[in-house]
Amino acid sequence: MRRARWGWGWLLLLVLGVIGALIHSNGRAPTLETPAAAPAQTLLSTPNAETPAARPKAAEPERVVAKTVYVKADTLNVRSSPSTSASVLLRLSRGAAIQVRYRSGDWYGVQMTNGAVGWLHGAYLTENAAAQPTELVARTPEAPATPAYNRDEVVQAIIGASLNSYPGRCPCPYNTMRNGRRCGGSSAYSKPGGRSPICYPEDVTERMIAEYISRR
Repeated sequence: MRRARWGWGWLLLLVLGVIGALIHSNGRAPTLETPAAAPAQTLLSTPNAETPAARPKAAEPERVVAKTVYVKADTLNVRSSPSTSASVLLRLSRGAAIQVRYRSGDWYGVQMTNGAVGWLHGAYLTENAAAQPTELVARTPEAPATPAYNRDEVVQAIIGASLNSYPGRCPCPYNTMRNGRRCGGSSAYSKPGGRSPICYPEDVTERMIAEYISRR
């Protein structure tokens, strides 16, 4: 039993001696080596999305010295911009004389009466003619024609509609009661505060006429 204790004592001394030698050789106590932190991931800037090429701007119309030209086609469209897809402002006939003031490629611009610029293709214009320049009048939408009406007929129709809507026999003084006598002061027209039938032409206002016509 004593030998076993001495054996463990020698073993403990041997271990302590080894640890002391290691401390002496390294100058510090051994530690567990921890893995180095992974380098931070560098964020690469993504390339800018490819932007579509800018559309070329339409060429500005060139102002030219005003000169008179003539239409050499049977019919020539005056358009809102120098393009065959632009809307048609008006049409000119053969021989029409106009003054061109602008140019954009093969197109010539003319001043219209409303201040807008109309465009004609140069292939249908010529300088060889003798006529006065044509004034280019801008077209405006035509106002709907007001239907003609007979005012007296409308007035009588309004009075008739008012009398027909009255439920009794005496809407107006000139109507008659069941006994054949005129309604006079007993009529609804003569009594204030009640129904107000239209009995005479002077009772019909212009507003009534306008409303009647608008319903027709």
